[in-house]
Amino acid sequence: MKTDWDDAPDYLRSKRKHGPWRMVAILGVGSAITWGVIALFAKPIVINVDQLKQAIHVDGKPLFSQQPAPQPYSEPEEPIRLPSIPIDPPAQWFAHQSANQPQPYASMEWTEEEKARAVARAQNVFNDNN
Repeated sequence: MKTDWDDAPDYLRSKRKHGPWRMVAILGVGSAITWGVIALFAKPIVINVDQLKQAIHVDGKPLFSQQPAPQPYSEPEEPIRLPSIPIDPPAQWFAHQSANQPQPYASMEWTEEEKARAVARAQNVFNDNN
C-alpha cells in the first residue's frame, strides 16, 4: 500500500513558501525600530579640535604649534567711510557711449566713392565670360 502526501499529518507537510516581500518588510521594520532607539538615546558627538591638536605629538614635540584662539568678530563702533569717487554726468556718459557704438545704415552718410562702389557691386554682369 502506498501513502499520499494529502494523507500526511499537518506538521509533516511542506509549508507554503512566502515571497521575498515578507523578508523585506521584516528588515525594514527592524531597521526603523533600531534607528528610532538610537535617535532617542544617543548623545550628540562633540569633537574639540583644539584638544586633538594638543594631543598629537611627533618625536615628543607637538605637531601643531600653540596658537591663540581666533577672536570672535565684533562690530566696529564707528562705521567705515569710503572715499567718494566723482561720477561722470549722464550726458558725458551717453556721448562717450554713442561714439563707440556703430551707427545704423540709415544714419550713415555715403561719400560719392562709396556710392559708386556699392552700385558697381550690386550690378549684374551678363556676358559670355561667366
